[in-house]
Amino acid sequence: MLLAAIFNCATLSTLSYGEEYKKGQEVVALRNAELKVEAKTVGTVRKGEKVTVEAVQDEWLWVRCAETRGWIERGIVMDAALMAWYERQPDMATIADSLTGSPQRVDKSGRGRAKILGVTFEVLSLHPGDKPSVQSSRSGGGIVQMGTNNSILSNNRALIQTNVGNNLGGDGAVVGVRVAYDGVEIAVRTATDRRRELSVNGTRYGTVEKGDHVSVSESRQVFVNGTLRTPTE
Repeated sequence: MLLAAIFNCATLSTLSYGEEYKKGQEVVALRNAELKVEAKTVGTVRKGEKVTVEAVQDEWLWVRCAETRGWIERGIVMDAALMAWYERQPDMATIADSLTGSPQRVDKSGRGRAKILGVTFEVLSLHPGDKPSVQSSRSGGGIVQMGTNNSILSNNRALIQTNVGNNLGGDGAVVGVRVAYDGVEIAVRTATDRRRELSVNGTRYGTVEKGDHVSVSESRQVFVNGTLRTPTE
C-alpha cells in the first residue's frame, strides 16, 4: 500500500475539500477515476459509484471497490452521506419558482451548499448563517426573485434584491437560476436536457451536466467534479 513516487507530484488542479476521511467511511466518485497501485492501474471507479475508505495518506485514499483495492485522489470523491443529503434537498429552481421553501443557510464552517437545475454546489469561506438570494428566469421571459439584501450580480454589476419574494411575471418553465451569497454568485442556465451553462461572478466556465458537482474554493477558483475549470471568456 505504499504510494509510488509519481503520486508525490499530485496535480495542483485537483481540489481537496478538506474532509477528514476515516477508515470504514463510504465515499462516492464524482467522476470516472482509475484505482492505482504504485504505477499500475488495477481498476476503474465509475462516476456515482460508492467505495469504502481503508486508509488515508495526504491527498490520497486507499479504497475498496468490490474486491479491488487501490489509491484514488481524495479531491474527486464526496462523502456518501453528504451526497445523500444533496439528493434530499429541493432544487433552487423549484424554491424560486414557487416562492416557497427556504434556501439553505451557510453552515457553521462557512460552506454554502445548494442544488441548482440538478447540479450540486459548494461555496467555501462564506459567512456562517447567511442565506442566499435566489433569482430564476423562465422561458417566457419573466423572473422570480427571493432574498433579503443579498447581491444579485448581472454583467458584473450588483443589483440589490430587497424583497422577500417578488414574482415579476412570465410564463414557462424555469430555464436559469442565480444563487447569490455575499460576494459569490453562481448562475446556471439550461442548455439541453442534461447540460447546463455555468457562470460564477459573471464569468463563464463552460457547461456542466445534471449530476455534476461544482465547488468554489476560498480563492474563488471553480472546480467541477474535483478538477479545476478555467474561464471560457
